[in-house]
Amino acid sequence: MSFERAEWIKAPLEDVWAALVTLEDAPLWMSGVNQVEAIDNTPLTHGKRFTFMVGNGLHESPRAFEVSDYDLGFSMTLTSKAGGVTTDYTYSVEPHKGGTLLMLEARCSAEALTWKLAKPFIVLMLARHDGTHLRAFREAFETGKFHQTLH
Repeated sequence: MSFERAEWIKAPLEDVWAALVTLEDAPLWMSGVNQVEAIDNTPLTHGKRFTFMVGNGLHESPRAFEVSDYDLGFSMTLTSKAGGVTTDYTYSVEPHKGGTLLMLEARCSAEALTWKLAKPFIVLMLARHDGTHLRAFREAFETGKFHQTLH
């Protein structure tokens, strides 16, 4: 099961891509993410791992993410495994109408029967929480919050 979102950004694809793959800036646009740290100093590519600190300000917990697919300048998939549920967040960009179309497909899978039965509810909650990320990304981008990263 999955959900999809898309946002058009009036900017060159290269600039949108550069902001998107600077994952340390994810707290600017991923709700509930307070900090992102790379596990090592290797370049961003397939297999690179990150720790996302998520929480509501009172309680934070680390979530491990791995870049499970990476196509430089086109798409990146971040995979998280928690409690028997695997979620793949595939972010992609393409030129569109003088700007860039930023897309997200979040796909959820489960192994245990209990999680399989809960999967429709999990995807609904993911869409409700994570479905706002692209709009927040566009707003942060358009208001110059990525400016220091890009220049």
